[in-house]
Amino acid sequence: MAMVKIVKQLEKRFILLMSKGCIDGWMSPFWFFDVKLDLNLDSPHWDFFLYHILILKKVISALSTIAICFLPLSCFLLFFTFPFVGPARCYRQIKNKPYPKSRYCRGVPDSKIRIYDVGMKRKGVDEFPFCVHLVSWEKENVSSEALEAARIACNKYMAKFAGKDAFHLRVRVHPFHVLRINKMLSCAGADRLQTGMRGAFGKPQGTCARVAIGQVLLSVRCKDSNSHHAQEALRRAKFKFPGRQKIIVSRKWGFTKFNRNDYLKLKAENKIMSDGVNAKLLGCHGPLANRQPGRAFLPATA
Repeated sequence: MAMVKIVKQLEKRFILLMSKGCIDGWMSPFWFFDVKLDLNLDSPHWDFFLYHILILKKVISALSTIAICFLPLSCFLLFFTFPFVGPARCYRQIKNKPYPKSRYCRGVPDSKIRIYDVGMKRKGVDEFPFCVHLVSWEKENVSSEALEAARIACNKYMAKFAGKDAFHLRVRVHPFHVLRINKMLSCAGADRLQTGMRGAFGKPQGTCARVAIGQVLLSVRCKDSNSHHAQEALRRAKFKFPGRQKIIVSRKWGFTKFNRNDYLKLKAENKIMSDGVNAKLLGCHGPLANRQPGRAFLPATA
């Protein structure tokens, strides 16, 4: 019963002090002495309780003083330990000349995208006849983070619905352009630590790809049975890019430069040979001794 009375008295005095706007008064030791006198308590546990309350007040006061004194320094160290990467919309417009990594531009962080071919990249040219492209419809910068996010989204969808061995995804642009940032502090007391526009040439913070209108961003080749999965995968990857993009089904055979009808015709005439994921057109030049059997032919117009 005594502890219940103590708690009720503490609640009443806490509400009273907060209503008066007293922030530091709730830790005052006189507050607890008043409770003790009002309840006429004389217990050895009361002194033990009051002793720990006083220690708690000293610890909180010391921590608050240290935090207030070192707040600008802590914000300064936190900023340079974990640098803030600004939103990519600040770098979307192509304004300057290409600024690649070189001996004059050092200290460039690594690109976020390190894998440009995903899936069955060793499958022959005859395995995957269908091809679809994600084409950029704006002239802009595309960050390496966006390219990596689009690659992951497309790969995950194709691996789930078409199968890991049923497609070949290729990222067609490379982030060679270096982005710079003039690091500014935004914490308390930052006006005493930064120099504004003095020496405003920034330091490298990331990379991006300079994309033109009509340039292919991603390409997927697969079998005709998985064509709808490939288009849906590119539609999902499209949300990772800024601006406008279009999904265009290619007339070519896979990643080759030949139309599908022409490829089948040249294949039947033995005038084309596979070269990995691509194909070579056999001409009629050179000595006959160097040609393989069955490939010594002349054009129809000769």
